[in-house]
Amino acid sequence: MVADQIVALSKWRLPAHELASLKIRLQEQRHFRQNQLRDLLDPTRPGQPQARCTAARIEVQGQLTAAAVKVLGDIESALIQMNTGQYGECQLCEAAISLERLRIVPHTRYCARCHRAEEIGA
Repeated sequence: MVADQIVALSKWRLPAHELASLKIRLQEQRHFRQNQLRDLLDPTRPGQPQARCTAARIEVQGQLTAAAVKVLGDIESALIQMNTGQYGECQLCEAAISLERLRIVPHTRYCARCHRAEEIGA
């Protein structure tokens, strides 16, 4: 039974149905970010509102594009880690990232403790 199968990860175990669910969410998020980037990089696409290119708009668009590129990179990295058995492992301390955290942010690179440390610059 698939729900009872366990996928072994480098430092912990994740039920196969959880891994499959997280993979679907990552693929959906990848698709969303790819579409978002396409829209941000080509504002003349049909259906896109025509807006004047003010300096502020260009700056905001640049920031949105950079953020989308970063998240897309994190998503791609998470999908690769699923294939290599490293998914769910903190990239700083190598501890297991909690399943609750992965459910909220499936592309996260860090456990909660290391994420907080990164935010405050420790």
